[in-house]
Amino acid sequence: MPAKGAAISSTHLTFPRGGSAKKAAPSLLSGVPIVVKPASPTAWLAHRMVEDIVKAGILPSGTISIVCGSARELLDHVREEEHCFFYGLGGYGRARSLSSKRLAHSVRVNIEADSINSAILGPDCRPGTELFDLLIKEVVRE
Repeated sequence: MPAKGAAISSTHLTFPRGGSAKKAAPSLLSGVPIVVKPASPTAWLAHRMVEDIVKAGILPSGTISIVCGSARELLDHVREEEHCFFYGLGGYGRARSLSSKRLAHSVRVNIEADSINSAILGPDCRPGTELFDLLIKEVVRE
């Protein structure tokens, strides 16, 4: 059964493409349009990307929208049908502003405060090898 409402994707300035794109596909596949809210410093880039998607005609009309600039009141109108995604360092803070609405209206919220990446090593990468040591160094640094 298709979902109702809209998906609202708010991204940190370092995720103008990836943050929104990650959640756009499952939202669109479930029949939910997506509203992209990029960080102000990357809004121009995000706007151009959404514009390219719309011009290419790869999505049905009205399935993707973008809000640039302040959207303080946007979250005041969310209901149980909506799903809000927050990416980046400020995601937790923005999601906290939803706390009373989320409780009152059961708004679904997904927060990715930091990206989680994996490293897959082959069987030839064993402790003591240069590649293994480099992996350990990078994991500790991250």
